[in-house]
Amino acid sequence: MTKDFMRLPLSAFIRGPLLTTMAGWIVLLTFLGYWLTGTVALFIDLFWFLNEAKRITAITLCWAWPVAVFARYIMVSASSNFRPELGDTIFLALLSLIPIAAWVTSI
Repeated sequence: MTKDFMRLPLSAFIRGPLLTTMAGWIVLLTFLGYWLTGTVALFIDLFWFLNEAKRITAITLCWAWPVAVFARYIMVSASSNFRPELGDTIFLALLSLIPIAAWVTSI
């Protein structure tokens, strides 16, 4: 499994399950949205109304969390028995909401 996964080019995942399944689109749009939000929070002082703890939480989660979800999705979709289901889509959608929940509840 690992050796087969290592031989596949990244384009196999992008053209395959990433763009053809709803779960793939959720991962892709979440990844892009959070990365843009993290970049805006870092380089543009748009979040001037936030305290420092919320700003650091937003930057950290908006950059790190989408990478973890994206990497997990690629590992799962590399499996030969990968079948996208509604449960996977809902699970990934809930995973994508975790940074927002952490940001809202931070001090």
